[in-house]
Amino acid sequence: MKKYIKNSFNIGAKKYDNFNYVQNLAGDSLIEILKYKTNFLSIKEKKINALELGSGTGEFTKKILNNLNIGKLELVDISEKMILVSKSKIKRKTSFNNIDFDKYDYSNLDNFELIFSNMAIHWSSNYIKLITKIIMNLKKGGIFLFSFPNNKSFSVLKKMYQKEEKEFTLNSLPDFLFYKGFFDKSYLDFRVKEINFKISYKSPIAFLKNLKNIGANASTQKKKENIFFLKKFNKSININFNISCCLIIKK
Repeated sequence: MKKYIKNSFNIGAKKYDNFNYVQNLAGDSLIEILKYKTNFLSIKEKKINALELGSGTGEFTKKILNNLNIGKLELVDISEKMILVSKSKIKRKTSFNNIDFDKYDYSNLDNFELIFSNMAIHWSSNYIKLITKIIMNLKKGGIFLFSFPNNKSFSVLKKMYQKEEKEFTLNSLPDFLFYKGFFDKSYLDFRVKEINFKISYKSPIAFLKNLKNIGANASTQKKKENIFFLKKFNKSININFNISCCLIIKK
């Protein structure tokens, strides 16, 4: 399945920044959490090393660089075309790693004070396993900052599928209550904020085309695509996005 994800984002790389409104909103929320849920001034004053997972075109990377004093910086992304776009924006010394973040060697996280990922973790083959691996390898005092769309998203579209007795074939998204399994860990300071908003599209098909424009239309499931019936719905639709924005600090 990952080869389809890689190919989709390679195709969407050129247009991505023209259609990444949702990703930018999520990124702004992550910066806000970092500023108001941590001792931000002490973090900002010292140089820290950072690793980004699913770095895309480098838009969120720029937000991090504008707000923190970053020393060593490594960007990881499965799409070589996304990496090329980010290289054109990030002019400072940076390590670009074109690899699936599920296959990254997390045993080296002692080298980083900050791990961050904006709207990418849900592309993991097993996001709980990935988050757990990062937490276990995170250094003491290390920060893991990330966001993803959760399973409360797209509720109106899901109801349309249900009404037509069609199987919903868009990718399953992480459970918005995923964090419950981590809250009882005494060695973690875990903060979660959910942002939600609606965006109007000319039609359900227009929404799906927007996903395609940024490469987010790849399937992570063995389900046959089932969208043709949506063509008969030629009216505007308000699509809801529910984004989990998370901050973990290892004590």
